[in-house]
Amino acid sequence: MSQKKQRAIPVLLILGDRSRLLAGTLQMLRMAGLSRLYVAVISSASAKPDQNAKIFESGIDEIADWSSNLQTRFFPSSCGPEYTTCKAISWFFEMEESGIIVNKETVPSPEFLDFCKWALSTYADRSNIWHINGCPDGALSCGIAEKPFTTTLIADTSCWATWRDRWESLNANPFYVADQATRISRKWPLSRIARLNLLRRVHNLKSGVGSWESLWQATILNNSGLVVCPSKNWAAYPESHFAEN
Repeated sequence: MSQKKQRAIPVLLILGDRSRLLAGTLQMLRMAGLSRLYVAVISSASAKPDQNAKIFESGIDEIADWSSNLQTRFFPSSCGPEYTTCKAISWFFEMEESGIIVNKETVPSPEFLDFCKWALSTYADRSNIWHINGCPDGALSCGIAEKPFTTTLIADTSCWATWRDRWESLNANPFYVADQATRISRKWPLSRIARLNLLRRVHNLKSGVGSWESLWQATILNNSGLVVCPSKNWAAYPESHFAEN
């Protein structure tokens, strides 16, 4: 199987405005020979409808000549950017069984794309594996240097991957998630400080302060899920790498 086919996996690219769109991200995705690319454009909550349309158009003109299957969708963040991001990811998984999610601030490396391809296939039927990291942050230090990958409890969402059936378990209702986390948190295999920090972030969602990452992390822990991560930081290249080459 050719290297290009190995990386032919669906990718969701989440954009905000054009100024945050990294040229290296597009260059790397082109090099990967993707078969399917989805672009979700999330506007500012304060933007007016006509401004939203301009943001949407300018946010995708960089990839207007994409040769592979390309789908785009505009998501006005009327419910807040956190919940809108959840909607964008759900849209992606309406059409794909699994895939990679790339945020606008990161540039995925070829090793990360290959690692995700392998992990998505290897752990598709392992119900205890919920998330694939692109970096070893949060991984247990023992053995990681000797192994190409390991498992952790901490989900990094800069560049990551998962499956539709796992993502469908996410509940974006902050009141329900906060109550559920309170009941189940004693079972989370985290340190007391880590547990309290996550509970605080989840409960802050009730007042509109927090992130969708907290909802996703709590969902993984509530379901006794694990995260697969590589031994090296394969999630991203610095943008300077593309400026110099």
